Amino acid sequence: MNSLSANSTGNCSGGITGIRPSSASDDQVGGGAAGGDADANSRRQATRVFKKSSSNGKITVYLGKRDFVDHSTHVDPIDGVVFIDPEYVKDRKVFGQVLAAFRYGREDLDVLGLTFRKDLYLANEQIYPPTQSERPLTRLQERLIKKLGPNAYPFYFEVPPYCPASVSLQPAPGDTGKSCGVDYELKAFVGKYLNSDARNPHPIHPPIIRLWFVFN
Repeated sequence: MNSLSANSTGNCSGGITGIRPSSASDDQVGGGAAGGDADANSRRQATRVFKKSSSNGKITVYLGKRDFVDHSTHVDPIDGVVFIDPEYVKDRKVFGQVLAAFRYGREDLDVLGLTFRKDLYLANEQIYPPTQSERPLTRLQERLIKKLGPNAYPFYFEVPPYCPASVSLQPAPGDTGKSCGVDYELKAFVGKYLNSDARNPHPIHPPIIRLWFVFN
């Protein structure tokens, strides 16, 4: 489920399409503390984050979790930060998208431009440069920005309620490739326009976000 890949083609070089847990040294996103008791307390308060960098290392996405719950009245928001290299981005922009995809056929049957996959963009946002309508930072974003510095920019996505839950159908013996079902993806990429990523001839869409229902 956690395929880790990144694109680096054209305007969307540095596209990020996978998230993995950070190393132990990166898990400590809180400030340091002196003394044995303070160190132990700091470790207890440390926040685990998931991160993924582009193949060229110029952009990195940080998330606090990969599981998000549909509570019927609302869905857990998707919040995190993107750390960028401004010398690489220059006059371009950094965009983020949340994508739901429904695959109803095997990948090896995708021929002649026909694919057994239906994509639906649920949300998109310009992350850098920041827009005028800035919302208050979440606790996770505050801690990450404090640790990473001024080149870390927050993002915040709200997924509509009643979206389909993440589902993966059991493949038949001998089937290869991704399983049929519904998966979710968070993508960040660099470009002058929101549709810059469409120019990538080799898009990669690993499922990294799981959406679950809660029945009260």
